[in-house]
Amino acid sequence: EPGDLVLIHNTALDSTVRRYKVLPRYFGPVVVVKRTPKGNYVVKECNGATWADPVAKFRVIQYIGRKNPELYKLYSNKPL
Repeated sequence: EPGDLVLIHNTALDSTVRRYKVLPRYFGPVVVVKRTPKGNYVVKECNGATWADPVAKFRVIQYIGRKNPELYKLYSNKPL
């Protein structure tokens, strides 16, 4: 949905395992601007700069911050 924070999977690193082990696998968090009719997402940086190309749906995952209440709901029912 527009306004959600998401991470973008860096698919360029999928075919390379050893050479780029320490590089980040995800870009972001970025903000969703809109979803195109084909299912891609238009995203922008947190500073307001919009990405030039839309991002495919399979590369987008929801961002959950460390202090987000949703994170605590996920793990509050499980014993440590």
